[in-house]
Amino acid sequence: MPAMPSAPLTGPLVWQGASFASDDSWVHRLSPAIVAEMERVVRAANARGLRAPNLRREDVPLPAFAAAARRIQGTLENGCGFAVVRGIDMALFSREEARTLFFAVGLQLGSVVSQNAFGDVLDLGLNPDDPNVRFYQTTRAHDFHNDQSDCIGLMCQVQAKQGGESSLVGACALHNQIMAERPDLLRVLYQPFVIDRRGERGRPEEGDVPYYALPVFSW
Repeated sequence: MPAMPSAPLTGPLVWQGASFASDDSWVHRLSPAIVAEMERVVRAANARGLRAPNLRREDVPLPAFAAAARRIQGTLENGCGFAVVRGIDMALFSREEARTLFFAVGLQLGSVVSQNAFGDVLDLGLNPDDPNVRFYQTTRAHDFHNDQSDCIGLMCQVQAKQGGESSLVGACALHNQIMAERPDLLRVLYQPFVIDRRGERGRPEEGDVPYYALPVFSW
């Protein structure tokens, strides 16, 4: 049997929506000076022909954003595990500039990794009804899920006329609920599940097969 915790999980990652009724510590508001720096750096990068995803951190230096980035990292690593960044007027940026900005912010928070073996790092707007298209490549609403990375990011360039909400579920609180009500099912969720790659192939070291096995929970 895989390793499992013997007691309910504890700490700031164990939350439910009501936990934030009067707590906005997860919201990080950027100052006008930081946004002005972002605008200058993004324009300079684009003027030099530098484009995402072929950007390095030194291509888009954001020293004024560094302190805010550390606070955001603290929320992600040691706090509730999610953060919202506000204060950027997206009307200042073209679509291409917004891509550069999004990538630049990501480089301040960590190392950018691809969605798949083809190196995709941004949504592509493909048809979700195609069985060989994965949902991250579309604009259709996703079911609750998580990705194989330490952190994921989303940017809203234009607010939707309706809908467009992002919803989160606290996986640790969900884990504790299952432990309390159906510990037998929790043991199953610690075992590997076979997952369809939807037409993609794995990396050679993964066997280059159209599926992979991954547990829902790991300890």
